[in-house]
Amino acid sequence: PQVGVTGAAVPGGARGPVWIGNAYVGEERPRQSLDQLRYRFHGARGAVNLAGPGSTRWSASLAWEERRYAGAEPLFDQVRRDRQLEAALTVEIPLDRQWSVLPQLSSLRNRSNLAPNDFRRHQAQLAVRARF
Repeated sequence: PQVGVTGAAVPGGARGPVWIGNAYVGEERPRQSLDQLRYRFHGARGAVNLAGPGSTRWSASLAWEERRYAGAEPLFDQVRRDRQLEAALTVEIPLDRQWSVLPQLSSLRNRSNLAPNDFRRHQAQLAVRARF
């Protein structure tokens, strides 16, 4: 289960920035009773969407989450704790009224007290969007 609150603001009208914020808490429970897979979490996200040159739209987001696991990992005999931070930048480039392309750069840092779960990931993606 998870519970959260989200807010949005659009100061300046249709071509102005759209600000979005979210905070949440919850617990993940596996189907089997394995404490090392059950965890509580809390986090926050923020994003802004801006009109760019021409008809482009730019989006930037930042997300943070902390997870505390309930039981020790059998291999390490230690209870896992993660803190994750992710940032992303996206631009939507319309090709016509229906189609657009969305290049995105993102970076994620997961800090964990268990080495196999402590990592960085950087991604570049290209998506195509169709509106019907």
